[in-house]
Amino acid sequence: MACTLVPDLQIEALDDGYLILRPGHHDVVRLVGDQIEAFDLAREGVADVPDHLQPAMAGLVELGIVRSDTWSRRRVIQLGGAAAAAAATVVALPGVAAAASTPGTSTTGNPPTTAPAGFSVSYLVVAGGGAGCDYYQGGGGGAGGVLRAEGIALALGNHTVVVGAGGTNYGDGHNSSLGTSALAIGGGKGDTTDRPAGDGGSGGGGGLDHFDGGSGTTDQGHAGADATFIYDGKPYWAGGGGGGAGAAGAKGRIVNGKLSAGKGGDGVYSDLAAAVGIGSPSGYVGGGGGGSSWYLDLNTTGGSGGKGGGGRGTVATLSPGNWNGAANTGSGGGSNGRGGSGVVIVAYDIAAAVGRSITGGTVTDVGTTRYHVFDSVGTHTFSIG
Repeated sequence: MACTLVPDLQIEALDDGYLILRPGHHDVVRLVGDQIEAFDLAREGVADVPDHLQPAMAGLVELGIVRSDTWSRRRVIQLGGAAAAAAATVVALPGVAAAASTPGTSTTGNPPTTAPAGFSVSYLVVAGGGAGCDYYQGGGGGAGGVLRAEGIALALGNHTVVVGAGGTNYGDGHNSSLGTSALAIGGGKGDTTDRPAGDGGSGGGGGLDHFDGGSGTTDQGHAGADATFIYDGKPYWAGGGGGGAGAAGAKGRIVNGKLSAGKGGDGVYSDLAAAVGIGSPSGYVGGGGGGSSWYLDLNTTGGSGGKGGGGRGTVATLSPGNWNGAANTGSGGGSNGRGGSGVVIVAYDIAAAVGRSITGGTVTDVGTTRYHVFDSVGTHTFSIG
């Protein structure tokens, strides 16, 4: 069977969904929408998951509620499992005794009368971008995944924050996360001589050696472009643009006899990023890297980076440049360039925090909103007391 429930779940049925307590956790997951139908199928041990429920089922796998003996980790990522899991409501229990039902049993009735404590925030989580191609007709790096949410209840206590580095040495970008609430997937690397384009938050662009662009992650980014295209009935090739958080990478094109490699896909705008002066231009994150190009009988140019900090591509007849993605944008690298590092921003209403101790990152107040900015690669702590 493909999908079954993890053993020893504690399950409480509600009028509009389920409350799930997972073994070894002290929080409750509330299932709604497609998650309910996917959960019911897993209880039956479904072998074939309908297409429209596959993202929700992948989210349940990511949450540790469902296990699959046929879906690989890569398949779960491609189906958008991380984004679907991040969309689920996860709230902390006020104490271990708050869930008193017997493991492995199902009960019915109303939710606990004592509501789990939490604090409402908005967040931006951006993963590191993928590194660009080598400079000989390779693809641009894909942008790191971008996750945005408003009005999310975070449990009181400590939350681990990870800021992912951009890819280097033609490698994939690294994931970023905010506790168990959001996991953004690193961008895919651009095609190089010995490695095909990578899948990721957004996929890397294809190149002369492997042609196909990488895949993006649902609700986080888009695919990188392939290296082949047709113009005036004839085949041509040039490095494809890396995928961006807001749009897919573009293929190469010929205009007035001049060939340009593929442009990186554009990123997305975040008001949280704009408020604290992050982005390229301000507020825009997750741009894909431009592809590289070289053609003996055409005047050629490298592809431009996508809006949101994507690195620019170059041409093989030039010395390779340092075409990096912009820092703290999760953008993809261009020719021979590394991906941009990620960033995590948590924001909330200042008035709502009166009487609380909330720490972590660089704190900036803009109007009535307070921002905690984590812009250094590595592991940090965001604490709500």
